[in-house]
Amino acid sequence: MGSGTSRHRLVALATAGALLCALIAAGAASGGGSVQSAQTAIEIATVDQINSVRAENGLEGLAFSPGLFASALLHDQQMVGTGYFGHQGPDGSDFATRIEGTYPPGNSLYYAIGENLFWSQGGVSGALLVSRWMKSAEHRKNLLNPNWRQVGVAVLTVPAAPGIYRGRPVTVVTVDFGVRR
Repeated sequence: MGSGTSRHRLVALATAGALLCALIAAGAASGGGSVQSAQTAIEIATVDQINSVRAENGLEGLAFSPGLFASALLHDQQMVGTGYFGHQGPDGSDFATRIEGTYPPGNSLYYAIGENLFWSQGGVSGALLVSRWMKSAEHRKNLLNPNWRQVGVAVLTVPAAPGIYRGRPVTVVTVDFGVRR
């Protein structure tokens, strides 16, 4: 990696870190408390459902990661705020840049991250989300990856979103997976 790329990545990580600090401060100022306490019942149920499917397949359950949750929530906010759906950022950056901003590799000998997305005009449940992902080979592979150790699930419902959502009410879900050893 050249110095220009490293410098670009450091700027992106600093920007993501600043956004995370702003989200945490906004949540605390509005009485929302810490990022972890911002989890909703559906987010907790989705993690439980993911762990249930993993257990049915002989895999270890995933622990909640505040860093992965912050990355997932930031991505949901970016997607509904700017009206797009995809793993990249609104500026075209890859999802690794965003996730590394809140879930950095540190001094890990092994580090990996993954992501599943979903959006719907109707309501969602943890069971529905996991059921739909299990029917997609790529998403199923992520759910059942034996290397993952941590997860962050963010579910964001808004009354109207621009762009591809065409001003309709929408629920957007991001699940970020990770492992650091």
